[in-house]
Amino acid sequence: SNILFPVGTMIGERLLYVPSAGLLLTIVGLAVQSERSFKRGGPLLVALGIFFLALLAIRVPEWASPEAITVADGQKQLRSGRVQYNYANVHLAAKRYEEALAIYQRAIDIDPLDRDSLPLFHAGHILIYQS
Repeated sequence: SNILFPVGTMIGERLLYVPSAGLLLTIVGLAVQSERSFKRGGPLLVALGIFFLALLAIRVPEWASPEAITVADGQKQLRSGRVQYNYANVHLAAKRYEEALAIYQRAIDIDPLDRDSLPLFHAGHILIYQS
């Protein structure tokens, strides 16, 4: 998800840039269309701009590496089985097996119909390894 359109799961954020830019152009266009409304709404637009810049300043460092974005999304998007699976993979690669197992279990609980067997597969490997 991006700043304006949180979707709660993994998505190519680049796909949401055009809708974000379109929304911004619409707001600016409406503000410029009426000088009177711009005088009233100008401070609000400035405040919204500062707010979104702050959100941007928080989000951009999360893209430092694939692991960083996976961890950041894994901590925020607790209802996405795919995000939780990827988050568990980061823990597994770092050999933090207990954390990985707990997160794989969360991914399994999110998808009780077992449509994605990879969390089960990796959780099973950890349990076999621990036995």
